[in-house]
Amino acid sequence: MNPPAPQSSTSAPTAARRSGWRNALLLTGPSVAYLALRFLLSPIQIRVLTSLLDKADYGIISLIAATVTVIAILASFGHFEFMIRRLPGQPDDLQYATLRRMSRFFLPLILLVAVLTAVFLGQMPGFEEHGGGLSPPQRLLTAAALGLLAFLLQRIFFLVSRAEWIKVRTLQLLQSDTWFLPFLLAYALGARGLSAALWVWVGWLFCTNVLAFSWTRGTQTASPLPAELGIKAALLFGMPLLPWLVGELLLRLGDRYVLLAYRGPEIVANYTLCANIGILIYTVAAIGMDPFIPELSRTCNRAAPATDGAAAASTLFSTMLRLALSISLAGCMFMLVGNRALLDLLGGTRFLDAAGLLWWFAPVPILSVLWACGSRLLLLKNRCIWMGVLTLSACALNVGANLLVVPRFGEQGAAAVYLTTLAALGGATAVTAKAWRYIHPTTLQPLHLAAWTLVCACILGALRWLWPHAPALPWLLTAAVLCTPFAFLIGVIRASDFSFAERTSPAVRPVLPAEP
Repeated sequence: MNPPAPQSSTSAPTAARRSGWRNALLLTGPSVAYLALRFLLSPIQIRVLTSLLDKADYGIISLIAATVTVIAILASFGHFEFMIRRLPGQPDDLQYATLRRMSRFFLPLILLVAVLTAVFLGQMPGFEEHGGGLSPPQRLLTAAALGLLAFLLQRIFFLVSRAEWIKVRTLQLLQSDTWFLPFLLAYALGARGLSAALWVWVGWLFCTNVLAFSWTRGTQTASPLPAELGIKAALLFGMPLLPWLVGELLLRLGDRYVLLAYRGPEIVANYTLCANIGILIYTVAAIGMDPFIPELSRTCNRAAPATDGAAAASTLFSTMLRLALSISLAGCMFMLVGNRALLDLLGGTRFLDAAGLLWWFAPVPILSVLWACGSRLLLLKNRCIWMGVLTLSACALNVGANLLVVPRFGEQGAAAVYLTTLAALGGATAVTAKAWRYIHPTTLQPLHLAAWTLVCACILGALRWLWPHAPALPWLLTAAVLCTPFAFLIGVIRASDFSFAERTSPAVRPVLPAEP
């Protein structure tokens, strides 16, 4: 019998790399597909809305959509975050029973908030349409959008807690980036203006909710819920988050309402488009963070009370931070160097006068990632009260500063106040959470991130110099294709980053027992 052939010394590392990329595909495949589709559809949606609506209507519907989204999260009273924090690792029957209990208790409260929002929103300064504010049908549509969006977000957060990423990304895509398709059809049939856009948006949200409900029905169970998954536990966890949610509302919308009152809806349209570009890039970075959040919660749920800087949580947190920063740093370079191309692609020539304003928003993705990571640490450590205190204090100062700055300096002043608030809030959150104890420099790789940023800046600068009059879309696609391979070559994205996939993806992990 021939002896077995000796194995190559490189077979183990090769197998590990293959396993790592397989885990990455299982865990992030739906997110990567969602990311690609969002990069394709979000610019198209913004361009369709800016082309088919006049500037004032675009500014108003953008403000309504942002307001409805934030209030829907605010009206949840924190139970969305409660599900992400407490459900990972629980048996399926307890997860679905918890969802049904939360729905029966919180959704009537959300509907009440929706009605009150619709009553007061149309009276805000700057919402005048033909001198009368939002019409009664428009207010009813706003209330319906808020209720439908709250129900949909509850189902999405529940699916996130179960790491069912295909369903999560499908619903997110339908919710945010595809309603322009039926609006195009309605426009072709003769529907015009703000009211038509609201009707289409509400109808699309209803159809998306039908799909979400069919995916989260679960099975009925007679088992009683443990106290740690009941309404009292949700309120004790979520109520301290209310100041944080109110602070987010003020931070996202306060400057726009001040601008609306002093400068009018066309200035809000410029400001909103620039802010949306920064938020879009941050959203892409947040997509990179999402797969790590259930695993961080699972790690904390199954471990005994641990000291700050536990090894497993630190590795996960540092990896998540590196991936998010790699995306946001590249996005910052695109906003600085390719500002006119981004505005031309997303808003058309009517918005090129906002090219200078977009520079002010370039740091927004980076600062938002730092704030989000610090907030996530405070949630994991159950320090919800501090999140509210810091966010509400910073945002109260933000609104006050805007009232002083906007009348004199306009949208540039509002952007400067916004950046200052984000930087201060991110720093205060990191200090309160003692974030440095959760960072491994060897995992974070700050020098690799600096090299990646420099490479992106050089490529974009060279492309702008060599191809100065290129159409916006070919220029941006070429820049993205040239920059992306360096993320893998430099090492800011690695196969080993996703080694936890077999514990997280429902396709490959067993159901864990209930926590004691």
